[in-house]
Amino acid sequence: MCGRFVIDTPPSAIAEWMSATLDFPEDWELQSADDIRPTHEVPFCILLETEGERRLSLARWGWKPQG
Repeated sequence: MCGRFVIDTPPSAIAEWMSATLDFPEDWELQSADDIRPTHEVPFCILLETEGERRLSLARWGWKPQG
């Protein structure tokens, strides 16, 4: 399994659905929304427990094996 996936929803709609604040420019675009691979930057939602707030931020997709 290579870890590829598709995002077909605009980040602003994801943020609204998650009741989150968009933490990057609204005009940001995925490198390839129909073929997201490890190392691509993708939106993800985090919960800031101390502030009780959700944020939609960006992170690199993938994993790093131990060893």
